[in-house]
Amino acid sequence: MAIVSDIADYDAMKSGQNRNGSYYALRLLIVKATFAIGGSVGLYMLAAVGFDPKTHLNSEFARHGLLFTLVAVPNLLFLGAGLILLRFPIDARRHAIIRRWIDRRTARAAISGAATAAGSSPRSSAPA
Repeated sequence: MAIVSDIADYDAMKSGQNRNGSYYALRLLIVKATFAIGGSVGLYMLAAVGFDPKTHLNSEFARHGLLFTLVAVPNLLFLGAGLILLRFPIDARRHAIIRRWIDRRTARAAISGAATAAGSSPRSSAPA
């Protein structure tokens, strides 16, 4: 979840728009899609090795296929994801820089907005 926040902050720095909700919605969509795809692929793999949950007498190949499907495949995928995440370019130092940049821009916008609001409001209707 923290990576989504880092990406959203980077996007806010680059674009000037806060799209955190869109990033979290996309993350949730991806999670749901991976559950659906992972479940169907897992069941397909079990069918391919001949595993039958209704019987207690599955072949040795089917039992090894069950172990491979439930243990080896997810661990290999997690290992691959971990290796990819090792290359994630936003570390704590870079994220602190991004946050400072966003906070400065927000402060400048607040000052600018306050000055604009003060300049557009009528000061006094009394003659000078």
